[in-house]
Amino acid sequence: MQGGITYSGYGWFRRWFELPDDARGEDLVFVLGGYDHQDWNEYRIYVNGAEIGRRVSSGRWRTPGQFVLAPGSPVYAALRFGSGEKNLLAVRTRGYNKHFGGLSEEVLKHYVFEPVLVDQFISVRKPYLRLSDFEVNGLQQVHDDKVIFELRSPSQPVSVSLHYELDGPTRRKWVEVTNRSANDLLLLDVQLDNFGLHVPISEGGPGEPIFIGGEAFCSIEHPAGINQGDRGRVRTMHFPGRTLHANSSTQSFISLVSMAQTGQALEHFVSYIQERSPRKRKAISIYDPFGINNQWGGCPTLSDVEMLDGLEVLNKWRQKGFCFDYYVPDWGWTDHTPDLKKFASTCFPHGPDEVVKRVEALGMKFGLWFAVSNLATSDGTYPAGLQSSMVLSSRSERETIGPAVGAYRNGYPVAFGMGPQLCVASEPYFSL
Repeated sequence: MQGGITYSGYGWFRRWFELPDDARGEDLVFVLGGYDHQDWNEYRIYVNGAEIGRRVSSGRWRTPGQFVLAPGSPVYAALRFGSGEKNLLAVRTRGYNKHFGGLSEEVLKHYVFEPVLVDQFISVRKPYLRLSDFEVNGLQQVHDDKVIFELRSPSQPVSVSLHYELDGPTRRKWVEVTNRSANDLLLLDVQLDNFGLHVPISEGGPGEPIFIGGEAFCSIEHPAGINQGDRGRVRTMHFPGRTLHANSSTQSFISLVSMAQTGQALEHFVSYIQERSPRKRKAISIYDPFGINNQWGGCPTLSDVEMLDGLEVLNKWRQKGFCFDYYVPDWGWTDHTPDLKKFASTCFPHGPDEVVKRVEALGMKFGLWFAVSNLATSDGTYPAGLQSSMVLSSRSERETIGPAVGAYRNGYPVAFGMGPQLCVASEPYFSL
C-alpha cells in the first residue's frame, strides 16, 4: 500500500440476499463495479460458493460488470427462493490504481475529491434498457442559430426533442424526453455527446470539462454530470434519475462544445463560468468580532453591549471610507442547550434585535457562524447530540464512543468531551 493511491493486494466482500418466489425461472443479473479509476482492477463473483464471472478493467473510465445467472445452470439450481431463504454473494477484488490526469503522487495524496461512481445491485431480468434507435420525425428551424429535431423510437413509446443552439463560439445541445406509454418509465441516464477526434484530449471528470487540443472544451453545463475523455473519444452524460409518468416529459442539462483561441481552452472555460455564474466575481469583506474578548469565557464573540460598542468603531471607519459587507458573530453566540435557534441569554439577554438593526443601519448584512460538523462548539449540551454515539474521530475514522461528558474551563462549557466531530453523512447530523 502506498498512501492508498495504489494497491496490489486482495479484498473480500460478502453479502446475504433473498430472492422472491416469483423470481424463480427468471434470469438474475448481478451488476457490480465502478465507472472510473476509483474501482478495483479485478472482480471475481461467487454465489453460494460457486464462481459466476470475472471482470478485469483498467484506465480512467470503465463500465460496471453484468454477470448473468440463467436457469438451467448448476449454480442457478442451487439458489434458494422465498422469504427467509438466504443466498450468499461474495466478491473477491484485486488491486487498484488511483492515478489520473497526470497528477503527481504528492498532489494525489492531498486530493480530497474522490467520487464513488458504482453500480451494486441484483436485478431479476434485464436491469435497464438502452435506447438508441431513434429516427428523425420532424425538423423545426427556430431561428438561424437554433434548430430542433423531433425523434421517435420505433421499438419503444418514447419521443425526444433534440435541441441544437449556437451561442457565439459555443454549441449548446440538450434533449426533452417524453414518455408516450401508459406506464411509468424511470429515466436513468442521458448520453448527450459521443464523438471521436484525432487530437489530444484531457480525461475530464465529474464536473470537470474535457479540453480538446488546447482549442476547445466540452462539458455538461451543470456540474451534476460526467464528462469522459478516453483515447480520442468524447462522451458527456447526464443522470436525471427521474420517473416519467404517462405523457410527461423532462429536460436534460445542456452539453457544451465551445471553441477558444489556440492554447486558451482553460482560460476560455473559466471565462464562460464567470460570465454565467449567478454569483458574480466580487471581493466580500467580513468583520468577525471573535477574539476581542476572552476566547474561552462566557461571551467569546462579545455580548450585545460590547458588540454595539464595537459597531461604533466600525462606524468611524465607515466615515473614513473603510466599509464591510458582512458583520458575522463567531463561536459563542448560540445557546448550547437548544437546537441552534436561540442566542445565548448570558450574552444577549434581550436577544440580538438591537445589534442586527445597528448592523443594517451601517450598511452591512448580519450573518452567523456555524460549526458545520463540530457539535461541541455549536450545540454542546443539546441532549440529542450528547446521546449520539456515532462520531467522526480526530483521526478521520469512525468509532463508537459512549455518551459525552461535560468539560468546563473558567466555569464555562468547553468541548463537552466531544473532541471528535459529528459525521456529516449520518444521523444525528441532519436532525440536529
